[in-house]
Amino acid sequence: MAIPAGAVRLMSLLPTSVIQPILYSIAPHTVSEGLAFVPALQDALYRGRTWWKKQLSHDLIPFRPLTTIYEPWPKRFALDAMDIVKQRLTEEGYPIQHGPGNFCPYTYLVFALGGGGYAGTLRWGDEAGIAIVGDACIYGLAGQPAKALSFIKQPSNFTEAHFSVEAQTGALMHELYHSFGLAEHDFTGSPNISGPWWAWPNLGLLSSHKEHILKPPYDVFLVPPLISQPKVEVIEPLEGIDPTRVTIPTGLLKDPAWTRIKALLRKLWPLR
Repeated sequence: MAIPAGAVRLMSLLPTSVIQPILYSIAPHTVSEGLAFVPALQDALYRGRTWWKKQLSHDLIPFRPLTTIYEPWPKRFALDAMDIVKQRLTEEGYPIQHGPGNFCPYTYLVFALGGGGYAGTLRWGDEAGIAIVGDACIYGLAGQPAKALSFIKQPSNFTEAHFSVEAQTGALMHELYHSFGLAEHDFTGSPNISGPWWAWPNLGLLSSHKEHILKPPYDVFLVPPLISQPKVEVIEPLEGIDPTRVTIPTGLLKDPAWTRIKALLRKLWPLR
């Protein structure tokens, strides 16, 4: 396919920023056992993305399809879950580290089957963001609150109500919130995702947190306005041409959004 005269060819925005869900099966659990939870996890991701779109008045980069990782050493995971997950992601070829000319706009949502009541986050910044939830969240999202609660060390203040499908969607999005570089917890103001996640979906996003996500560099996880404009033409896959490329008509270069998009692209991939 010929490139239209005066057009600029560049890497598509969609593959550059990634929110990647991963089903992380820890022995003796198997990957095939974990696949039974996929429909429930996908439903939760859809609900979560819809909520973020409403709160930000802006859409998140689409969640990539759920992928799988197998962890054969359960004791190793229990000792230091975050470091082990980082190591396994690296071994599996997932980008983790930033480096000179190697901007890493990834955040990972890890469903750790065999992870018990674990939940934790590595905030995006110097490295990729990683949000991990264990069996308590997975079984809650699957509509099994009693089973989910059994993974929580007792005594605790949690009840089965904290492990409903809705509440655990809130827990999952709470961890994603942290992965966007936000450490704060706010339980004193109006219900918001940084605090009582179990009140999902009746939660807001504090204005300061919204401002944080909407500005660079965290806005890398937002779909740029350019993507939704009909002026963007996707190139059909051809031999020798990357199917993720798009053509941008010259007239679009005058669009006010172009300056920000161009600066973002130069961080992610060189223009070609």
